[in-house]
Formats: sequence, structure tokens, C-alpha cells
Amino acid sequence: MAAARDLTVALSGGGAKCAAQAGALQVLREAGLRPHALVGVSAGGLVAVLHSLGWSGGAIRDFIGSTHLLDLWDFDPSRRALLGLARFRAHLAAAVGDQTFDDLALPVTLVAVDLAAGREVYLDSGRLDEALAATMAMPGLLPPVVRAGRQLVDGGVVNPLPVDVARRGGRPVVAIDVAATPCLAGDALPPAPGPLLETHGPLGVVAHLGGRVGLLGMLEVVNQALLITTGRLRDYNLLAYPPDVLIRPVVDQVGLFASDLAGDAYQAGQAAAQIALPELRALVPAAV
Repeated sequence: MAAARDLTVALSGGGAKCAAQAGALQVLREAGLRPHALVGVSAGGLVAVLHSLGWSGGAIRDFIGSTHLLDLWDFDPSRRALLGLARFRAHLAAAVGDQTFDDLALPVTLVAVDLAAGREVYLDSGRLDEALAATMAMPGLLPPVVRAGRQLVDGGVVNPLPVDVARRGGRPVVAIDVAATPCLAGDALPPAPGPLLETHGPLGVVAHLGGRVGLLGMLEVVNQALLITTGRLRDYNLLAYPPDVLIRPVVDQVGLFASDLAGDAYQAGQAAAQIALPELRALVPAAV
């Protein structure tokens, strides 16, 4: 079984879509394909950390499903973002407490960006809640996280699928990409994205009201533009650093903040990982 650990898993960002990564990792765990290390960006970094802390795929899915944007709403005293960091950090701390990277069972590297220098920063030491806040600090939504004198934001700005970072370990790399789904054969256009926000509960009411005044439409345009930009970056990175196995769950129907659809994403991740199992077993023949 030792060879089964000779894998590094790279996880993309994707908000609520990242529940699919939890489903995929659960399938790998049950197949005896426990990775040696994980590299994650944005919400994919959250999945990596919780997986390394021993959380089951179902528990990670439920945590993502309980992450409602309205519950995180907090005034940003710096007025640099829609949300402040206090409630967001508290929500992360509810999951990881005051633990550090030294408490992880598997090595995890999180990718953030130094806003001033415009360079990637790799986080693998210190408090987990602080590092997670940094890799998930989406510009405009959350203010930068100040860490070691640097202003850090979401690593997906420059590296939405960090296969290149995972390659540094010298092991085979499995990438789980939930940011987008490629066009099906014969399709002229990719599938239409799902609702950006939850469709049920209090946030669903906000989404409905926002749609009536046109605010939601503006947010969806901005989100779609970001998806195009990060999609191009991801595709270029995949050409330069192709993973040994690429798992792409079909999660177009799950919006970035549609936490009520975390269960659907989880099932999509399980299905995609099941399809990829023959490739994975061929990659590590000693696995059972």
C-alpha cells in the first residue's frame, strides 16, 4: 500500500463547487488511494486542509453546505471589500480551531497572491485559519489578509489549478478541477452556469430581490468574466504542467455561492472519481 501514498492532489478553487472535491477524495480514500500531499487554492485549499485533518468527505460537504454568505456578512472597516474578515475568520476557526500546519496528518500547501508584488505565495506553516482566509480572500468580496507584512488574496487570481506547485514534490499528480467543465463533443457552447447564489432560504430571497433591481445580473456578469479569465489561465497551466490524472466533475449547475447545492456537487465528484479509478490504479499499481 505504500505506493498508494506516492500521489499529490491539486485542488482548484470554485466556492460551493469544491464539495465535489470532497466527494472525489472520499472515493479515493475508500479505494486505498490516500495521497501523500495536497495543494489547494481558494475553497479547494479548505477541502485540502479539512481532508488532512481527518474529516470525511461527507463532513466537508456539510461544512461547505453550512457556509451561507449572509451568515458571513460583516462590515469591512477598511472599506476595501463587501465583507469584513471577522465573521469569515470565525467561521473558519469553528472548523480548524487554533491548529497549525504542524497538526495536519498530510502535508498541505495553500496558494495565495501577494497583492503588492503580484506574486504567488505558498503557505505551509502557521495558523490554519489565517492561511485559509488568505487563500480564500476573493478580491472585492473579502479584504486582503495581512500576513508577515504582506497583503494576501485568493491564489486563484493567478493560479486557479496549482498543478505546477504540486509537481514540485516529484510525485505523480492528480488534479481535481471544479472551476469549469469543457464543452461536450459537438457542442458549440459550454453549458450555461448555474445560479450564482443559493436559490432557497434567506439568501434565495436576497437573490430574488437582487434580480428584480438588476444587481444580481451585474454580479453574474462580473463572475462570468472572472470565470473566463481564470479559465484561460487554467488551460495554459494545464498545457505547461499536465497532471497525470485530471478529474473534472460536472458541476456547472452549482453556483459559486450556492451552498444549498453542495450535496449535488458532492455526488458529481464521487461519480467523476469512480470513472477515474482505473487510471488512478494504473498510476499506483500497488494500490488495491
